[in-house]
Amino acid sequence: MSKITKQYLTHLFAEAESGQISIFDLKRKKCGDFKVSEIDKAVRYASKLAKSCDVYVHAALMKPNPKSGRGSINDAVGFTCLHVDIDILNPKAHAETNLPPDEDAALEVLKAIPHEPSLILHTGNGLLSLWILREPEIMGSDEDRGRCSRLLKAVQYAIRSYAASKSWKLDNTADLARLIRIPGTLNHKTTPPKPVSVVQDTGKRYNPDDFEDIVREYDEHVEQAAHDERPRTDVTPPSHDDPYAPKADELAKECAWLDHCRRDAATLPEPEWYAMLSIIGRCQDGRAVSHEWSKGYAKYRPDETNKKVDHALTAAGPRSCARIRSDLGGETYCSSCDHWRLITSPIQLDRVSPLAEARRIANALLQDETATLNSCFEDEVFRAAAVLENEDMEMFEAVRDLAKKKGGRVGQFDKKVLTVRRQMKRERARLLQVHDDRIGIQKNAVELPDMLNPAWDAIREQNLGDEPKIFHRAGSVVRLAERDGRTIIDLVSQTHMFGLLGRWARWYTQSDGGEIPAKPDGDVAGDMLEIPNLGDLPRLETVIAAPTFAKDGSIIQTPGYHGEHAVYFTRLNSARTRPIAMVPDASAIRHARSMILEELLVDFPFKSSSDRAHAIAALLLPFVRRMIIGPTPLHSIEAPMPGSGKTLLADVISLVATGLNARITTLPESSEEFRKKLTSELMRAPEIITWDNAPQSGVVDNADLAAALTSTTWSDRVLGHSRIISVPNMACWLLTANNPRYSMELARRTVRVRIDVQNDQPWNRTEFRHPKLLEWALGHRQDLIESVLTLIQHWVAESKPEGEATIGSFESWARVLGGILSVNEIDGFLEDREQFFLEADSEGEEWREFVLVWASIHGESSVGVEALTRLADEYDLLPVTRGGGTVRSQTTRMGLALRAQVDRIYANHRIERNRDLHVKGHRYRLVLVSASDDPQTEPALWEDS
Repeated sequence: MSKITKQYLTHLFAEAESGQISIFDLKRKKCGDFKVSEIDKAVRYASKLAKSCDVYVHAALMKPNPKSGRGSINDAVGFTCLHVDIDILNPKAHAETNLPPDEDAALEVLKAIPHEPSLILHTGNGLLSLWILREPEIMGSDEDRGRCSRLLKAVQYAIRSYAASKSWKLDNTADLARLIRIPGTLNHKTTPPKPVSVVQDTGKRYNPDDFEDIVREYDEHVEQAAHDERPRTDVTPPSHDDPYAPKADELAKECAWLDHCRRDAATLPEPEWYAMLSIIGRCQDGRAVSHEWSKGYAKYRPDETNKKVDHALTAAGPRSCARIRSDLGGETYCSSCDHWRLITSPIQLDRVSPLAEARRIANALLQDETATLNSCFEDEVFRAAAVLENEDMEMFEAVRDLAKKKGGRVGQFDKKVLTVRRQMKRERARLLQVHDDRIGIQKNAVELPDMLNPAWDAIREQNLGDEPKIFHRAGSVVRLAERDGRTIIDLVSQTHMFGLLGRWARWYTQSDGGEIPAKPDGDVAGDMLEIPNLGDLPRLETVIAAPTFAKDGSIIQTPGYHGEHAVYFTRLNSARTRPIAMVPDASAIRHARSMILEELLVDFPFKSSSDRAHAIAALLLPFVRRMIIGPTPLHSIEAPMPGSGKTLLADVISLVATGLNARITTLPESSEEFRKKLTSELMRAPEIITWDNAPQSGVVDNADLAAALTSTTWSDRVLGHSRIISVPNMACWLLTANNPRYSMELARRTVRVRIDVQNDQPWNRTEFRHPKLLEWALGHRQDLIESVLTLIQHWVAESKPEGEATIGSFESWARVLGGILSVNEIDGFLEDREQFFLEADSEGEEWREFVLVWASIHGESSVGVEALTRLADEYDLLPVTRGGGTVRSQTTRMGLALRAQVDRIYANHRIERNRDLHVKGHRYRLVLVSASDDPQTEPALWEDS
């Protein structure tokens, strides 16, 4: 029992460095806390308790000694796993009947997301599925907890939604401090107790970014839900000459709080006054009424009131009843309100008024002892009944029963109510049409194009101007979204398109009596995304957060959309900068060099001038990326050991360009994981992509990464869809690692930025020019951006001289960055490329060793694959190439490797293949070449084959 328990707790907590493992005793309602290094103690404690009661462990690492018995979300300090609890139908254990009927059905629910669980437990009466993180997410603040909670809620929402489609109910257990069962213990909920066991252990581990697409779908759900729950009016102010807009005085008659605001304006606190403006400003003549109601205030100023009205109408919707009652002193007025819970905001009282009038008419009829059949069939009664049928069914049925009692037929009564309701809809539609200049779309049109064409017309008409809302990118419809403090490019979902069509067009169904308002057509929204009319959408390629050079050498420096460059300059994290001189003078150039070299980067101990030059090249790259034709290389920020400042340098580079620290993501091990992660990253249009955790032992060898580095577009299947998307690759690529070794394909696509503190404990350094460098950089970001722009503009003013050093596949990058650095007297650019290649190219190093031994033993004689395999084994060479299998397996792998090395030159020897007719199979030999032919001394080694 204890063995499986220990394995389980090790899975969850072994990677943790702090926090407590918290075992909960359900019988005593008490937690036992253990350090992460005390797993054995925790196992013994859980095993002892399991004999007599239910035992749980917190899914998160916890603080010791929680305030409550089991602890709360505020006690959670380390997020270890995502979890979903699935109860299985069992009348003895669960009262609910709408549960998955068996284990197979419960397992089917997990297919709602594309990620296979790390562990699946059978808890005795259901399944517990866990997706364990590679390392716990530290939750040191409310912001951290909110991010982790959002991730957990997103995964649970996806799975619960899928279960709901099967009519099964799953509990919402999205609690960071959730208690979960422990395998090796017993479930005492039923008699006899049932063992908690492991159903499946895949060994898979995940990073939070792996669930990004699921989180995005969840965010869209939350956004749509928030939109659906908003009051009728949008954040856009209504037209004040709209006769259907409510009248402020009429609202005040129904809302005691609004009446109080009108009467007590002279003493009204500012928050209440501002909330009042958010409501009456949306009424007929809202601005004039706002001034009229505000004049009694002693400090009333017309200009200030205008500003407040503008802000109140555009920052959010009208203030809600719940907010008024809880936060704005409305309890006295709202507690006795007849409309409480019938509306969500006083602005909706214009909707309640017809209901109140309908109730008045119905009450008068029901209390009239002299009522006749004719009284029950009057027009005003039917209009009241048409309202009551949707809002107050009890009163509607009372009126209908009265009509039946007086001799009327129920069918005749219902038919008349239906006719009147349709007539009222048409009246409202005609009223709205007079003041609604949106394009009208008939929903019940016979042909799809009859809806599609005007739908695209509506999109084009509403999406014009300097601030369009949706764009096209790589053949898809996209929008701007905010994620983790960044403005990113995100695919428009069908739900979002549905909402846009509802706001940007007037949908209706056509009947004999005229037009009846309707919701948008979902098929139209879907078709517009699958086959977008790109000509009706502005193009968007990337988002920037700082002034940046355009392709033509001009500077994009105004926030907003720049259609000619397909760039959106976000206001989020943007920095205002002073104009840069067309020809910077010597003083400006000196200041710019000083800010970069003597302030920002001075505390980084670069090993050589080339390392410093490449760091500056990475810093400049986001600002000149559009002037570079083709791809850009990987910048390997490396050091001999941890704590040297690699991530800090990546943060500095990112902070200057984006205003935020680097968004670091780990380098996945599998090709499939890498492709999914890279596609997800590039779809966001990041300016910088930072990979972390390159393996310290072994070789960094990723064919997909190598392919991406030499491509200006990246194609892959969109997660959750069957279509292929091709997105631009315009990012600056960074990778942090300790003494990395690269495959040849990656080594020739990489430039090195090496930091060497020459200290066995680099993290203990204390002497810095700027001890809090990131804080300093953020505070001086404007000056840093201006310095970067000045150095680049100096190069532009000098007619853009090209750099002399080059690198295959990245010639344009080398010419531009080399030219900028040269003009500004920053030396070392690409000077170490040959030495770096020899050091980083682990594959070439191994083959050079092997070729030297081969030449010494066999000279230029032809040799078979079997003999070369034995030679490699005897001298312990090419271990990775040969693998660790049988002799036959190693020979096969060796043959494939030799075939791939034909005509390659190592240590002045070319590998050639020939076939001996008298001997089965291919044979290989070495041919001595001159030193000048050896590619390891020639730049050609870096060029594409």
